[in-house]
Amino acid sequence: MDESTSSVAYPEHRAEGVTAPRRALVTRLRRIGDAILALPVLDALREAFPDCAIDFLAEEGPAQAAIGHPAVDRVLVLDRTLHSILPATPRMLWRLRSRGYD
Repeated sequence: MDESTSSVAYPEHRAEGVTAPRRALVTRLRRIGDAILALPVLDALREAFPDCAIDFLAEEGPAQAAIGHPAVDRVLVLDRTLHSILPATPRMLWRLRSRGYD
């Protein structure tokens, strides 16, 4: 691996002067398979940044993959059914913005 490469999996290769994130948001909105494949990323983030608050945003089905996962601090569920998506979107956007993700 090139010395200039920065990677969560290889913290010794992180660029100097880069600060650890305080809050991270991982999104896997629609597919359960995508959510399952994201689980190792959550583990790597937690290992690399143990003090970072890690949230997971997904629709109800995929969100189940992250509930109870030891690397996840909060699971946010997005209801995208037709009757709820319009009123829920501004609230969710405000909620995400107020969390101050890095």
